[in-house]
Amino acid sequence: MMLQIQNVSKKFRGLQALNDVIFSVQEKEIVGLIGPNGAGKTTLFNVISGFYQPSSGHIIYKGTDVTTLQPFQRCALGMARTFQIMKPLPYMSVLDNVIAGSMFGRNCSRNVAVAGPHAFGILEFTGLLKKQNVLAKELGTADRKRLELARALAAKPDLLLLDEVMSGLNHAETEECVALIREINKSGVTILLIEHIMKAVVTLCEKIVVLHHGEKIAEGSVDAVMNDQTVIDIYLGKDDDKALTSTVN
Repeated sequence: MMLQIQNVSKKFRGLQALNDVIFSVQEKEIVGLIGPNGAGKTTLFNVISGFYQPSSGHIIYKGTDVTTLQPFQRCALGMARTFQIMKPLPYMSVLDNVIAGSMFGRNCSRNVAVAGPHAFGILEFTGLLKKQNVLAKELGTADRKRLELARALAAKPDLLLLDEVMSGLNHAETEECVALIREINKSGVTILLIEHIMKAVVTLCEKIVVLHHGEKIAEGSVDAVMNDQTVIDIYLGKDDDKALTSTVN
C-alpha cells in the first residue's frame, strides 16, 4: 500500500474542514480526488504533505506513520506535490528551479554538479528543455504548469500529489498534460490528483474519491462513482451526463 488516510479530521477553530476521511492508494495507481469547491480537497493535500497537522487521524505512507513529520521529511521519503496556485521561484531560470527541486526528495542531489544532469533529464521529459534559461516569471500558464510538474519530479517521488495541474489550460494543452501524467505514472510513480476537468479524470483515473463538506461521500471505480446519484446531485449535475463517458484522446 502506498498511502493510507486513516480517519483524518481537521478543524480550524469552529470550522470542520475534514471529518473522518478514510481511503487508500495502491502503488502505481492514479486516483482522482474530486468534489465541489470548498469540499476540503486541498486541505487534505496539505495534511498528506505535512503542511497541516490533522486534528485527529493518521497518514500512513509506505507502511510508516508520517503524521507528525514535516513536509521536507516526507519529501525525503518520496512524496512530492504541485500547487493549485503555481509557486515557481520567479527570478530563477527554469533550469535552476528544477535543480532546486532536486536538492530535496529521495536520494537528493548534494551539489549542482550532480543535480544538473538530473535536471536536464527532467526538463527533456517534461518538454521544457528549450526554455531552460528562461526566467520562471516569464513563462505562460501551460509552461508554468509543466515547471510545477518538473520541479516535483526532480525530487524523485514515489507518490506525486497533483493539485489542479490542468486548470487554466486549453483543450490541446490539457491533452498534452494528460499524456504527460500517463508517462509519469508508467515510469512507476503513484499519483493522487485533484481535478475539476472531468474528461481528464475519467481518462486517467482507476479510482475516484469524492469529498463534500470535508466528508467522503463516495469511493470506487470511475463508472461506479460517476453514476452514483449522490455524486451527480451534489457535484456533477444532471447536465453533465456526457462527462460520464467522454474521454480525452
